[in-house]
Amino acid sequence: MEKNQNLPKGPHDLQLFERKHLTLSGVTNVASFNETSVVLVTTQGDLQITGKNLAVSSLNVTDGTLSVEGEIDSIRYRKAGKGLKRIFQ
Repeated sequence: MEKNQNLPKGPHDLQLFERKHLTLSGVTNVASFNETSVVLVTTQGDLQITGKNLAVSSLNVTDGTLSVEGEIDSIRYRKAGKGLKRIFQ
């Protein structure tokens, strides 16, 4: 069985506006966040956002939407569960 089959079902979208405002859907959990990194669990796998002066400007756990503002440098997907242990060490 592939690990991707263990992912929660549902849509996942993201929109990045001028590398300063990111909106996402399909967010199932916020694993961690600070000024330089936001780590999320989405319906399509783990997602790490890095940059400067990052802030979670809105979060709706009911519909799985989240907005991040700041200077966004990278957006990186990882397979579900892979890499989160290394981030927290």
